[in-house]
Amino acid sequence: MSLSKIFLIALTLMGSVRAVAIAKRVDPNNQSCTHKFYLLFESYNVLIGVPYAGSSGCDSTYNALEHGAGTLPDGAQNDGTWVTDWHCVEEDGYVHLWFNVAPGSSDIINTAY
Repeated sequence: MSLSKIFLIALTLMGSVRAVAIAKRVDPNNQSCTHKFYLLFESYNVLIGVPYAGSSGCDSTYNALEHGAGTLPDGAQNDGTWVTDWHCVEEDGYVHLWFNVAPGSSDIINTAY
């Protein structure tokens, strides 16, 4: 079994571990993100001050993260990253996400639009 498959299995098995929950409500003009680094993956908990558009908006966001979108800061094409423990829900009318990704994926996340 290849190292990448082992890594993906480990991410999937550990998918139930999430970052610390956001304690305060977010103003619609702001967004909030908490990040937690684990040895084999990183967890993000993101509350975005944009209106929740239903499952189609969540699907688009997931696909941009998983399959890539945009250009990385070094000019390379964003090819995406593995995403596990994906949750996208409505919270007070706004988008709330939490998910796990491979370590070192912050540039991929920040340019996935």
